[in-house]
Amino acid sequence: MGLLILAVVCLVSAQTADKPAAGLHCELRLNNEVLTTHPQSHLHFLLFSEQDGLKVYEDWNMWGYFARTFDLTVSGTKTYQITRRERVWDKNFPKTVTINRGGVLVTDIYLCDGTWRVSPKLPVQGVYVRMIGRYTLRPRTGISADPSWYPLEDVWVGTINSTPVELYLSKGCVLRLNSDRP
Repeated sequence: MGLLILAVVCLVSAQTADKPAAGLHCELRLNNEVLTTHPQSHLHFLLFSEQDGLKVYEDWNMWGYFARTFDLTVSGTKTYQITRRERVWDKNFPKTVTINRGGVLVTDIYLCDGTWRVSPKLPVQGVYVRMIGRYTLRPRTGISADPSWYPLEDVWVGTINSTPVELYLSKGCVLRLNSDRP
């Protein structure tokens, strides 16, 4: 089977603490329209910078780990949300990566590896879905003003959403997403 790459452009609705919105957009790229539990079955979440010096949290720490989520629609009506599962942190401190104008940060997303969960649970079968990717880093205001949650001042904040892409989640993938345990 030939390599199929799908790109989804994210719509920007973001702002930094002291600057106007924009500066960052994203794409989802799939190697195949089917996601399975196979160790190589994954998609790429790409963040592109439109200006110099944009900082985002790396995905190995708790601040970046929860930044990517996905909304699914099944049969055009039923909606679901895929988020990262809680985990134990053996190493966790706020570290960022800087993306300059024209630069890209590629994150491999292994949606069916047990580190993701879906709510509510999907039907236990292979299922065609319409998926929207979302990247969110919130500013330090209100409840999230706690510096332990977003401890660095100069990090990009906002939300960007992708346009929908259609793909198939295998039954094994659905079982892992539905599982109460990783």
